[in-house]
Order: sequence, then structure tokens, then C-alpha cells
Amino acid sequence: AAQVAAQHRDRVQAEFAQAIAHGGSFNLEFPIVRPDSTEIWTAVMGEVIEDAQGQPIGARGIDQDITERKNWDKRQAMLLRELSHRVKNTMAVIQAMTRQTLRASSDPKTFADAFEGRIRSLASSHNLLTDAEWRGAKLTDLIAGQLGGMVDDMGKRFKLRGPGVILPPEAATQLGLVLHELGANAAKYGALSSRTGKITIMWTVSRGKLSLLWRERGGPRIDAPPTRTGFGTALIDSSTANVQRRFDAAGLICKLELAL
Repeated sequence: AAQVAAQHRDRVQAEFAQAIAHGGSFNLEFPIVRPDSTEIWTAVMGEVIEDAQGQPIGARGIDQDITERKNWDKRQAMLLRELSHRVKNTMAVIQAMTRQTLRASSDPKTFADAFEGRIRSLASSHNLLTDAEWRGAKLTDLIAGQLGGMVDDMGKRFKLRGPGVILPPEAATQLGLVLHELGANAAKYGALSSRTGKITIMWTVSRGKLSLLWRERGGPRIDAPPTRTGFGTALIDSSTANVQRRFDAAGLICKLELAL
């Protein structure tokens, strides 16, 4: 026969004894373990039956399967915890972006333009994750969302090659910002600043790590690597497990790894 789940028996007995002692109605919720070991939640609602002297002699009521509601409540609680975690992480990222962007900006307009672009990048990644209920984001969708607006024809300017990858939320947020910084730098100084410039993005997945290669060609010739380290470089370095950059004369080559 079905039994009250062991960890809830004392509570249920105490609550029922209290209802009998005080009379009136009662409403108890507890899980029941079936003979096949499956567990369901039930709600028992009823009233105490008393004799002419007001002494309890029994009880009557109904019970209802509330397993679906309990599962929904559990999911809602989990989502709220997850939302709180995401909001805290997002605020930390925004605070860091604010400080770094302000430090690297020479005037209010430069700050506003750079900061607005980074906020849009963060929002784009969050939109993808929200649409997927924060289960993850497709790498190709992330690339399109971060870089598609920087060129008229992404299909002609970008070459993408790699397996299908679903990025977990943290990795998607980090990589989204990294791709935005690489794209913004390419639009200002690299391949996307030229009509003939192109960018190849290739990736592989092995042992829980994403290895991604960013290669620019057809932009302005690079005679010497930049000496100034900006927020974008700092962001890339802090967001990935391993980064290698090489400034060839033909364009930037950046290799990075992210834990999945």
C-alpha cells in the first residue's frame, strides 16, 4: 500500500493530531510513496467530526493529487534562484564594463558609443538565452547576433566552419562580449574597415572545451602590433581559458578556448 514519505511522516502526524485536538477543518500536503516506489504529492482537505459533547470521533474530507502543482512550484523556485544568479552576474559584468570603458575613453561621446555597443552585445546574448529558457545558445546564432549588424552581407564577409555547438549560459555571455570586441576592432582598424576585408571563424570541440580561431584578411596592412591594451583585449584575456594573438601583416589571428 502507498505510504507517506518517510521524511514527512512525523510532520503529517503532528499536523493531523493538532487538527483533531482543536477541531474544525484541516488542510495537509505531503508526498506519498507508491508500491512501485514512485512518489506523488497529495492534498488532504476535510473537517473533524465531533460527538454531542464536542469530542472528536473522526474526520471526513477529500484528497487531491497535486504532484503537477508541486513540480511547477519547484520549477518556479529554481527559475527564481537562477534569475537572481543571472542578475547578479550581469550587474557585475556591467560594473566592470563601466569602469573599463570609462578608463579607456577620452571624452563622453567615446564612452557613450563604446558602452552602448557593449550593452547591446550583452542584451543580444541574453535574448538568445531567454528564447531558449536559459538552456543554452547555438554558437552560430551567437555569431550572427553579435556580428551580423556590423556588415551589409555577412555571408560574403564572414566564413564560418565548425560543428553544431550549444553554449551554456555563462560561456555564451562571455563569448558574446568577446565576439563583439573582435568585431568592433575589426570594423575600426581591421578587415571590416575595408570593403574587401573578410573574416574566417573556425571552431572545434574536444574534451569539454571550445577552441575558436578568428582570422582576418584583406584589411589594412599591419606593420606593427598595437602597443596599447584596451578594454577589448582585457575582456578577451579575462573571459577565456587560453588566448593567443598574432598580428600578421595580412590581419589579426586570434585563437581562444572556452570551457563548456
